[in-house]
Amino acid sequence: MSAPSKKLSKGEKKMLKRDAKLSQLLMKSENIETVKSPSPFVVIGNGGLMCGVTQEQLLEIFCQYANVSNIIMLPERSFAFVSFPTVDDAIRVVEMAQGFNFHATGASEALLHLMYIENLPEASNCLADMYKLMPPGLIFVAEIVDEAYEKELLQVVAEEDETIIEESRSLKHRRVKHYGFEFRYDTNNVDKDQPLHQQIPTACNRVTETLIRLKHVQQWPDQLTVNEYEPGQGIPPHVDTHSAFEEELVSLSLGASTVMDFRHPNGQQLSVFLPQRSAIVMTGESRYLWTHGITPRKTDIVRQTEGSGLTLQQRQRRTSFTFRKIRRSPCACAFAEQCDSQKRQVMKTEKGDDEKTLHISNPVLMERIHVHQVYDRIADHFSGTRHTQWPLVAKFLSVQPPGSLVLDIGCGNGKYLAGNEHLIKLGCDRSLELNKISQQRGFEVFTCDCLQVPIRSATIDVCLSIAVIHHLTTQERRLTAVKEILRILQPGGQALVYVWAMEQEHDSSLTSNYIKATKGPQSNEEDKSSALMSTIDDSNDKKKPAAELCDLPPYITEKSETLEKLARKNAQTEAEALCIERQALSTGDSCANVSNVQNNLQEKSLPIHVNRTQFKHQDVLVPWHNKDKQNEDSQRVFHRFYHVFCEGELEQLCHKLDCAKLLHSYYDRGNWCVILQKVI
Repeated sequence: MSAPSKKLSKGEKKMLKRDAKLSQLLMKSENIETVKSPSPFVVIGNGGLMCGVTQEQLLEIFCQYANVSNIIMLPERSFAFVSFPTVDDAIRVVEMAQGFNFHATGASEALLHLMYIENLPEASNCLADMYKLMPPGLIFVAEIVDEAYEKELLQVVAEEDETIIEESRSLKHRRVKHYGFEFRYDTNNVDKDQPLHQQIPTACNRVTETLIRLKHVQQWPDQLTVNEYEPGQGIPPHVDTHSAFEEELVSLSLGASTVMDFRHPNGQQLSVFLPQRSAIVMTGESRYLWTHGITPRKTDIVRQTEGSGLTLQQRQRRTSFTFRKIRRSPCACAFAEQCDSQKRQVMKTEKGDDEKTLHISNPVLMERIHVHQVYDRIADHFSGTRHTQWPLVAKFLSVQPPGSLVLDIGCGNGKYLAGNEHLIKLGCDRSLELNKISQQRGFEVFTCDCLQVPIRSATIDVCLSIAVIHHLTTQERRLTAVKEILRILQPGGQALVYVWAMEQEHDSSLTSNYIKATKGPQSNEEDKSSALMSTIDDSNDKKKPAAELCDLPPYITEKSETLEKLARKNAQTEAEALCIERQALSTGDSCANVSNVQNNLQEKSLPIHVNRTQFKHQDVLVPWHNKDKQNEDSQRVFHRFYHVFCEGELEQLCHKLDCAKLLHSYYDRGNWCVILQKVI
């Protein structure tokens, strides 16, 4: 006769119900099984972000009993995961922390419930990897100063304690001191016309000299902010004002270490550990797009000094030196949505305050109106005029190793994605309609801007940029485009870049097809009627219609029929009609006041190039005559922005980048071309 089973107590029954509930929830949401036998992996019920529990709280509890290897907290989950170096560590924590009560969370059921699991979930926010990932453009420099130099810098600040002010309550009384220019926290900007008497101390020069020697910065700062943080103090997430400072921003940590949190607009967050005597340089995306801040708390989760585990570190008094360069012209970065300079210019345009905001001083709006808006409107016609691959581009692709991953940035209708079956080819373009055409042709493409390519760094073997970069309005933006190409290239990967040349008659043997042959004496170029532009192609294309030879899209206006009639009736020149187009686009008024636009025309407009003639200016608007009789826009003249490159200019642009090796440069019938290789 078998012995009667032991009757479970009320507490044991409740525990079994909790086990079953947590097991079902875990299997349903994460497809992870709980196990009876001990393992180094543990799930913590009621210990997730949804319950108001933090990583610091969990680590503070568990580190009393054992070392912790990793903590994973998933968004919108009531549970968390912990891994330990050994099974014995896990057993000890489960025994000691089971049922721990978080009174401060306010949760209706705040008792921790721990169970063993087979494995951890795959998660991108694992704490074990938290310091391996950094935002794009962020540069980390360890031990940039030694202990003696650190003391010297802190002493410089200490000697001026009587001038260091207690800032407003919004700064939680952290101490701050400005040199060169005062940063106004009420306006988040600086008064560029009111420099301070106290300039950056000369003792700081060695920091900048080191960063310049390492090629992490190119400019000397003229503004310094010194902040002193006590334990428990922090700074809210923010992006340093674009219009106030240039791109390079340096933060030096003295006296103690801390953790700085970077957050992308899409919600992605990365925590970067800043050790004592280290520096970070924010450039590009990390400077302009991601917010950075320090959470006000008294402890940070950091790696153990020995081993790969995590531990809690008490914060100490930390002094940060933030070096910046005052910006003297509007910001023209690639992040218009976050840029106060570009937002302010767009607001002026929308209000009709001043038509000159559409001048090249507003690069984003200029590109939007005179480059981007064309693509979707003329996609079908544009694709119909693009058939032949340029011979030297095709040759470049043909000699690439089999299996190479190729990305064509600005692929248009995908003509360079055809053929070369030994390659794996992708394309991207800013035009959604052109991408639809490429997809219909069976090509793999996606939509993006050439300044922000959503591809992981160092993943592409070969990159094309054919007749794209010359549509960018400033040198900074053109340099950013080349940087982006090099960022996505693998070390050793190659890129081919073509830009339109100012020298359309380079020499007798290399004259561009673009220049129109003439008979007899030249007539006044300004009196010539505009002809349809054709860009460079091989000699077999000479008999093709002129529209087919143009490799870049024209600008298609959005003006209504009413506006078009006004323009034809009142505008005496192409330039006048252009200003009417601009005003209509910026104000949405189809009956724009033509006379007001004409009054300011000469000062506000870029030169309009006469087709089939030599270029007289580098920054020009080039007319496109749409001759597609099937298109409703068939008789319109549209204008595209170009920056045509002088001889040697493209090479000089590439030489600004240390990771670019110039393999070859040449002239191909009206284009300057380079082949680059990414080096480490």
